[in-house]
Amino acid sequence: MAAFHFWIGTLGIVFYAASLYWAGITQSLMWKQFTPLGILQYPNFLETVIQIIPMYMIRAFGGALYLTGVVVMVINLIKTAKSGVLEANEPAEAPALEKDYVDKSTKHRWLETRPGKFALLATVAIIIGGAIEMIPTFMIKSNIPTIPSAEELATDLQKNGAPAQSNKEIIALIAYLQRMGTGIKGDTTTVK
Repeated sequence: MAAFHFWIGTLGIVFYAASLYWAGITQSLMWKQFTPLGILQYPNFLETVIQIIPMYMIRAFGGALYLTGVVVMVINLIKTAKSGVLEANEPAEAPALEKDYVDKSTKHRWLETRPGKFALLATVAIIIGGAIEMIPTFMIKSNIPTIPSAEELATDLQKNGAPAQSNKEIIALIAYLQRMGTGIKGDTTTVK
């Protein structure tokens, strides 16, 4: 019964997750489709949702399988609990415990027996070590990068072949612009 519970739960998760990913990829690709005339093939969100309804059914089936596995697990636990026999006064046996000797003669052993002090001293050591590494790095001026002015940055980008305005624009997807409108007022973004 435990194997059945495992496999039905696993299949439920696989059906649910696979259909979820399939629906997401399908809908994403549909949002980006254009007709030969250059307009969106699915301008309405609902048109894409209708196409993935079978994936909803597969997800519901996967969820039902998983919940069936949960019910089987509960039944299995109840049957297991009922099959056991309770012994009220079970004799207990254990070897006698001996007190361990801890050598406190060294400073290290003394420190190990006090975890609070050990943690505090370790934290202090980490802070000191970090400061020893970082402070010299910050003291050297050549290690601190300076930010060039906007004009210097623009000329550097143009030297490397970038257009003059490209570093200031956000390039939107054409499908998104056709569906939602530009929302950008200016002459750099035009949609036909």
